[in-house]
Amino acid sequence: MNICVGIISYLPDDPEVRQKRLNKLNTLVTKCDELFKLPIIIIAQN
Repeated sequence: MNICVGIISYLPDDPEVRQKRLNKLNTLVTKCDELFKLPIIIIAQN
């Protein structure tokens, strides 16, 4: 068994809100990668 980081994210249809959430998600993924150096799995709804 391997350790990984799992992130569940909801991406709404509204383009402006969706872009803000994508930006936050990218920031989170970058930070997790810097801190943990583990594989990252993203499960995005919508």
